[in-house]
Amino acid sequence: MIVGTAAVALMGVGFTPTANAAATTPVTAPPAAPQAGQSLTARTILDGAGHGWKGPDDLTNIGTDIYVAFQNGVPSTGGAPSTPATSTIVKFTLQGSIEQTWPITGKIDGLTADPARHRVIATVNEDGNSSLYTVPSDGGATPTHYTYDLKPLPHGGGTDAITIYRGDIFVVASAPTTATGPALYHLTLTNGLAHVAGSPFTDASPATLVNNDQHTPTTLALTDPDSSTVVPAQSPRFAGSFMLDAQGDQQAIFAANLGAPGQQLQALNLSQSVDDTAFATSSGGALLTTDSTANSVVAVTGTFAPGTAYTAVTPGNATTPPTPTPANYLGRIDLQTGTAHPVPTTGQPFQPHGLLYVPPTASTVAVGVSPNAAVGVAAVALYAVVDPNTTSGTITFTDNGASIPGCDTRPVTGGFAACTTTFTTPGPHPITATYSGDPTHAGATATTPLTVTPNPTPFQLALGFLVHLAHQFHVFGL
Repeated sequence: MIVGTAAVALMGVGFTPTANAAATTPVTAPPAAPQAGQSLTARTILDGAGHGWKGPDDLTNIGTDIYVAFQNGVPSTGGAPSTPATSTIVKFTLQGSIEQTWPITGKIDGLTADPARHRVIATVNEDGNSSLYTVPSDGGATPTHYTYDLKPLPHGGGTDAITIYRGDIFVVASAPTTATGPALYHLTLTNGLAHVAGSPFTDASPATLVNNDQHTPTTLALTDPDSSTVVPAQSPRFAGSFMLDAQGDQQAIFAANLGAPGQQLQALNLSQSVDDTAFATSSGGALLTTDSTANSVVAVTGTFAPGTAYTAVTPGNATTPPTPTPANYLGRIDLQTGTAHPVPTTGQPFQPHGLLYVPPTASTVAVGVSPNAAVGVAAVALYAVVDPNTTSGTITFTDNGASIPGCDTRPVTGGFAACTTTFTTPGPHPITATYSGDPTHAGATATTPLTVTPNPTPFQLALGFLVHLAHQFHVFGL
C-alpha cells in the first residue's frame, strides 16, 4: 500500500499519487442491495461474423460512440507462426451502425475510454509480451503503440483490463508468476513508452474481508487479477472505489482512495467466478455485452435498478469449475453478501463476457398548439417534436396536469407525435408534452400556453353588430 506521498519501490520505480486522488471514506455498513430491474430484453446490435471478426471481448464508450475489441483468435501472448496476429477495434453506434475500424497487432484484452485525451486505450496479450495502443476518438486513422519501460513486468505475466481512475491510468497485472507481485500498475504514456509509475497494491497485500458486515483482517492471495472498473456514486456500497475482479479466485477487491494516503483495501468473496462488472447509474440506458460464442454484441434494455452491479457470471473460469460446467449468464452481485444472482432476460439468448453500461442519451422536446387561441369548441391540434429524431417511445399531452382523452401515450415516429382535441372550458390551458424516453434516450418535458375563448352569446353578437354599424356611420358621416 502507498502511504502519503512517499514512493514505494517497484523494480527501482516509485509511484507518487497525483493531486486529484482525493480522499473518500469507504462505506462499511451498506443498506440492502437493489433488485436487478424489470422487463429486461436482449437483442443483437452488432454481428461480427458477417464482417469476418470473431471473439468479441472488451467494450467501452465515449458518449454515444461505442468501441468493441474483436480478438480474432490471436493467442494470449500475441501472434505466432501460422496463428492470427491482428485484433480489430470497431467503433459503432447503439443502432449497430459501424463508423470506423482499426487493426491492432496482438490479442486485445483491455479497452477503456480516455475522453479527456480524446482517445481509447487498448492492452494486448494478457499472458505475456504485453503492450498498449491508443486510437483517436476524433476519427483519426492511425493507432499509437506503447511498449512497457519495464521488461519483463515485475509480476512476471501480462496486462489485461485498463481503467481511468480520477484521471490516472491503471492496468491489471494478469497471469502472475509470483505470489507477491503487483496486482495493478499505475501508468503514464509518453513518446511511445508506457512508464510503470508504481503499484498501489500487490497480490499479497493486507485487506479487510467485508462479507455480511464482517471486518476481518486478511491477506490477499490473488492468482487471477482480471477486470476492473470504478464504482459509481449510485452504488449502495463501495461508491467511489476502484474495483478489481480476481476472476479465478472468486473475489472482488475494492480500493478506497486508490494509491493515495489512506488507501483501504476491502475484499468481498463471491459465490461465483465473474468476468466484467458494470454498474447501472440510471433506470434507462442499455447494458451492452459481448457474446464470444456468437461473435456478437448484444444490447439489454428495459428498466434497470440504479446502483446495481451487473456482471458476467463465468462458472467455467473458477479455480475449481463445477461439473457439468454451466454456460456464462448475466447476474448481479449482492455487494453485501457477495452472492451472484441470475438476472432473467427475454429476447435473444446470449452468453455474456465483456459488459458496458451506457446511460440514456439526453433528449429535448418542443410542444406546440394550432391555433394557440381557440374559440369555443373548435378543434385544436397538439404536436410535439423530439430531438434526436431517431427516438422511439411516446408523448403524453396534459392540460394543466390533467389528462386529455385521446392524447396520452401517442407514439413518436420520426421524432414527431400529435393529436387533435377540443376544449369546452374557457380560460388558460397550459399544454405540456411529456416524452417517455426509450431504451437509450432520457425523457423530457415542455409546456406552451393555450387560451380558450367562449363562443359569443346572441346578445353579444347583436351588440357587436350595432357597434360595427355605429363605426360605419361615424366613418362615412352618416
